Amino acid sequence: MGPFSAPDLLNIECVTGFDAPVSGDMPGEVRHYFHLLDELGDGPQPLTHELRVLLGRARIGSCNSGYRPQEGIRCILCAIHSKERLTIPHSLRTYGLAHAIAQCLQLDAEALRSLRAGALLHDIGKLWIPNTVLLKPDGLTAFDWDQVKRHPDIGGRLLREFGLSSEAIVVTRSHHERFDGTGYPDGLRGSDIPLLARLVAIADCFDAMTNYRPYRKAFTPEEASAHILSCAGTVFDPQLVEVFASRPIQDWLSDAAGVIGQ
Repeated sequence: MGPFSAPDLLNIECVTGFDAPVSGDMPGEVRHYFHLLDELGDGPQPLTHELRVLLGRARIGSCNSGYRPQEGIRCILCAIHSKERLTIPHSLRTYGLAHAIAQCLQLDAEALRSLRAGALLHDIGKLWIPNTVLLKPDGLTAFDWDQVKRHPDIGGRLLREFGLSSEAIVVTRSHHERFDGTGYPDGLRGSDIPLLARLVAIADCFDAMTNYRPYRKAFTPEEASAHILSCAGTVFDPQLVEVFASRPIQDWLSDAAGVIGQ
């Protein structure tokens, strides 16, 4: 995972010209998303020159990125939300379900903190997906998928520039890896995929399947659960799938709603 260069950041048409919604214009779930994120506080380092240039060029409303990583992250997320309204609610629900499962694994407080950051920010790299792909109303072509598959790598590198913990970064970078080694961006296999990323992969898939997308209808929770069970050992960690299958799906969803205050 190499560092960003100025061309990586700036020579992409979809990064320019957004207006960030002010807090009062945001739906309640979006405001709650930012509240959970703000509780994590800042990373240990100031924004790099390249990121300050990016945020300035993006002209993101009244956001003043200054030198604070948290403000810069908020600006990028506002930019994503201004061009499509699915990513932030999806990330919030993904975090809720992942946290609920993680509690059953008795992960420690530091792991849960890394999970919160990584899950809430797992799709931050989508700002670099062209609008023509991100907002496409029908199925994606092979070329479109190549564009989509860039977002975990971009997101991971971006969060490293913002100074997030390595444990949070790998959640963002590795949540599309597959247990059989056929995922992306690194083709990691089995336990080489970080545990938190394996966990978020299940929650991410479940939430994506059970919510509307422009190119397909939403699946029922039961249909999505059956799909996850059928992919144990290929896409998903079979031991984590066993934990997921150990309770009725509605119990998981109730716990997840409690995590995110819904």
